[in-house]
Amino acid sequence: MRMKTGTARRAWLRRLAAAGLVPLLTPLLLAMSRLPAGRTIYRLQGTVRVNGRPVDETTLITLGDVVETGADGMVIFAVGSDVFMVKANSRYEVQGSNGVVQLCRLVTGAVLQVFGQGARRLESGDAVIGVRGTAVYMEARRDESYVCTCYGEAELSSRSDPQLRETVRTTHHETPRWFRRGSDGRPRIEPAPVINHTDDELILLESLVNRTPPFLLLDLGGSRY
Repeated sequence: MRMKTGTARRAWLRRLAAAGLVPLLTPLLLAMSRLPAGRTIYRLQGTVRVNGRPVDETTLITLGDVVETGADGMVIFAVGSDVFMVKANSRYEVQGSNGVVQLCRLVTGAVLQVFGQGARRLESGDAVIGVRGTAVYMEARRDESYVCTCYGEAELSSRSDPQLRETVRTTHHETPRWFRRGSDGRPRIEPAPVINHTDDELILLESLVNRTPPFLLLDLGGSRY
């Protein structure tokens, strides 16, 4: 008899942990939770509004909705094969059609996103990002934006200067970038450190749609975020 997908996956993750590829077992076991049937919100804390209205765990977040969080707020939710962690003091918009996310716009704050197959366009300040089946962390600040392609491939470009562009291919946070203006006032895409998001968060988000981050297959040599 074949093992059920969830059972096989749990056994596989335990073998990875036993082999030393995943040094923290407890977060992985917690990440094996699933969204309750008929719900889109997995975790909710503090002040969260959708389209200007307070939400609870039973609120359905769908395409076209605007998600806002207060200083104490955070929400994890799924739309189709995509999962989002919107952090405090954020305004985030998800758009698309036929149940498929096509555009995600971060107006303020921070969001961690994991995507299924298909093209997505992400926007944050001057940053425009085209992705397919990848994970991206973004922050929108007053005068700059931060983008980390945690794994996968992304096309980065500047909204104000479309000729300014870069293609990044990553497996484990190798090429985070700042979108900011130089002293001459011209837009720039510059190297950045890895900030304010973790591997355990990515493991959790992917688990909600029965996926596993590709970095779990790598020998990270002790490198964890």
